[in-house]
Amino acid sequence: MLPLVLIELIIFIQDSRNIQWLMVFAIIPLSFYNGREGRKDKWFFYIFYPAHILILYIISTVFFT
Repeated sequence: MLPLVLIELIIFIQDSRNIQWLMVFAIIPLSFYNGREGRKDKWFFYIFYPAHILILYIISTVFFT
């Protein structure tokens, strides 16, 4: 995970207005991975994925345009 943090730090230093550095927050769910298969909640992800993309789109249009 350290390489991810270093890459994101470089991106942030180059251009702090670039939102790509926010990818560093991917460390949070990655740190919970234990190598085993998770629950079988397939329907949750059919709803969650499009909903979170919509929320991120709304946030980006409101705050970054």
